[in-house]
Amino acid sequence: MSTWKSFTDSEQQISLELRDDHLTVLRFYGETSIYPFKNISLASGPIPEYPSNRVALTVIDFNTGVTDFKFSSHLLEFEIFVQKLLEAHSEFIPNH
Repeated sequence: MSTWKSFTDSEQQISLELRDDHLTVLRFYGETSIYPFKNISLASGPIPEYPSNRVALTVIDFNTGVTDFKFSSHLLEFEIFVQKLLEAHSEFIPNH
């Protein structure tokens, strides 16, 4: 299994990895979860409009084809976003 995109926040507390285009590994304050998200990609570099952003995610809804670009410049905002993301994909979340 190879990692093809990854992101770690500046405080090394959160990391996201996309592996083999079908698994997302979320490490959140020491806890690791693996989800079969196929529709998450990480920004590969800083976004000019948001130079201070720490996290950037693109979520594509396969049902509608809509691309929903998310960003956060605050850790709390990112925590809320991740929670909403997991709730939206709750049918895919393994028991752990």
